[in-house]
Amino acid sequence: MFDLVKFELKKIIARPSTRYTCLAVALVLCAIMALNVLQAKTTSNTEEILSGFDAIHQRQTAAAEHAGVLSGERIAEEVAAYYDLAFSELDPQEVASMSNAAAYDAVSSAYDDETRSELYGAGYYPWLFSAWNSGSKEPIQVSALLGPDPEVSFYDALDERVQAALDDGQGGSWTYSDAERAFWTNKQ
Repeated sequence: MFDLVKFELKKIIARPSTRYTCLAVALVLCAIMALNVLQAKTTSNTEEILSGFDAIHQRQTAAAEHAGVLSGERIAEEVAAYYDLAFSELDPQEVASMSNAAAYDAVSSAYDDETRSELYGAGYYPWLFSAWNSGSKEPIQVSALLGPDPEVSFYDALDERVQAALDDGQGGSWTYSDAERAFWTNKQ
């Protein structure tokens, strides 16, 4: 096998056209990899748009803040802390009854940039509350509906969501067999 690889490499190196083609492909791949880094964009905690390596480092820092095992106790603490922060200036009953846009505007007007950034947390809190989110509510609305101590745990809510998605069957266009349901339930 090694002899075959060596023979093919000799053929590539011996012919100028293949040598230049391989070099061009390597240069295009390097350009694509560089553009992937240079075109990365994100928003900092101060609402400044970062790009390139700064954006990558900002995303890594944000991910490191919430790294670790999501135990039931940790989730309960984070949900309670979010509730306390979110409703230090707003009324939870009012937020729960607002539209999505009105809830977002209420958060924008009630809190400074740093607190608003913490409430929307670079995608972490929207992801955390997605287990309980029925529809497309804002994380603060879901928190208002749940309260500081949700009745249904995070993992039970995820299980219910998966089963509801399987029951829905691709919007009613698909019926999952028992084997398929078992596969996706185990995947979850």
